[in-house]
Amino acid sequence: MSSEATPSQTEDTANISIPDIESKKSTVDDDSDQPESYTPKIDIQTLGKNFENVLEQIYNSEGYITQKRQKVAGKSGYTNEIDIIAIKKNDKIAIECKNYLSPVGIEKIRDFSEKVRDLGTQWRGVFASYTTFTQDAAEFAKDRHIELLSQEEIKERLYTSLSGRASIQGDKIYIEDALPVNIDYLGVTELQLKNKNKITVNSARLIFHPYIIYKYEIKKAYFDKQDKTSRVYKKDGVVIVDLLDNDVITHDPKKENEIINNKPVKSLSIGIDQNYRVIKLEPNYNKQAFINIGKSFVIEKHTKGGKLPFVLRKSDVILDIGQPVYMPKWDVLFDAFGKIYKREILACSGEEIIDTIAYCPYHTTIFGSKILMRNNIASCEECGEAFCNSHGTQCSVCNKWICKDHTITCSICKRPFCKDHIKESCSYCKDYACSDCLVTCPTCNRTIGKNHLLTCDHCGQPNCEKCMSQEGLLLKKHYCKNKCDLIVKEETGKKGIFGKLIKKI
Repeated sequence: MSSEATPSQTEDTANISIPDIESKKSTVDDDSDQPESYTPKIDIQTLGKNFENVLEQIYNSEGYITQKRQKVAGKSGYTNEIDIIAIKKNDKIAIECKNYLSPVGIEKIRDFSEKVRDLGTQWRGVFASYTTFTQDAAEFAKDRHIELLSQEEIKERLYTSLSGRASIQGDKIYIEDALPVNIDYLGVTELQLKNKNKITVNSARLIFHPYIIYKYEIKKAYFDKQDKTSRVYKKDGVVIVDLLDNDVITHDPKKENEIINNKPVKSLSIGIDQNYRVIKLEPNYNKQAFINIGKSFVIEKHTKGGKLPFVLRKSDVILDIGQPVYMPKWDVLFDAFGKIYKREILACSGEEIIDTIAYCPYHTTIFGSKILMRNNIASCEECGEAFCNSHGTQCSVCNKWICKDHTITCSICKRPFCKDHIKESCSYCKDYACSDCLVTCPTCNRTIGKNHLLTCDHCGQPNCEKCMSQEGLLLKKHYCKNKCDLIVKEETGKKGIFGKLIKKI
């Protein structure tokens, strides 16, 4: 991969190139007796030097303006160090890059999610790792709406951005050996939100990714020295190779199940309209390379963690002719009042990869179960934040949907309002009160909450607390200051000692 530097790129982002792995794979000796170590396609040292640059170039090619190693002020007042920021119109992305040799754990995702929250609701987070993520890290990221990019996703984004062939409106694309598209555009863009008619689709792509699935069989005769008998070791299974880079799919059970459990059709045709693009990724085909990689993976899989009483050779692994499969996946961005949400859905089964607009991020899962997760009911029409019924509501006047942060509750009647329909506060307690709950004191003309209004026990006229006097210890009575209270005092004085005692009580 190489390209000219854009104005948004720094000097070290120009002329990035991917290592020539193809030539290395083609030299593998299929007749070698010793199993090869199953290693990733891209050399770790080479990618380690260019990891951030590759991520930056992916987003540049998708139309984002990027900057590396930025300090961005958060709501807390502190600055947050972000590896890459990518901005395209309303879409603001904070990208964390980790070039680890081992899977990324939950603590790194937790720290990054706090950064993204501090940046504000208009930002979304992407955590990119050269390797994979632990299960609890993946679940936590999903709960907090953090998009994860493992090596598999980075490769796909790379090829999609720079080598995919996109169709245009009016075209009809034909794809052989593709899984059927059972989830169409209308299905993947359907929202279960009360104000969904105000949310738009920012972009939508249907991406066909090429794989090949092999059925393999191991049948190895050997002599058991301990029992002094001849035995046969038998194993079978499947191995899936990514045809973009001739690498084996690992640590991605959703894609594995999608390919294994669904049967491709011989020929698939799709008519293109103006709503979405169709991208067919062209395979980087090297049959000998992915046969060798597949056999090496099988050998490592069956020898890892234990010692076999014999040496398992490549000649002991039998592969069938293989079934090419184009796996379709929807990649959709929604624009909700300026905030961008991402949805990725496998188009054949409808299996969700990520959906940041469907579930409230303030609830969590239990070991992957959605028991405690809550569906969002609307998107805030002030900031775009999607919320469940515990974290947002409607304005009592205009019925605008508003999140908790943009809801102003009347301190008296407890009804929710948007900022446009509750602007005044009580002159006593300074708490917000709606127009139905605010009154004017007839004596001092102060605007107060009606909960601060008292009725004179002598003349029956209402006044605010400061315009009333209080008499009695047990049976409290209120009188208009400098008016009714003087009359009551005069009448009580005429009643003598007994009247004064009654007044104190």
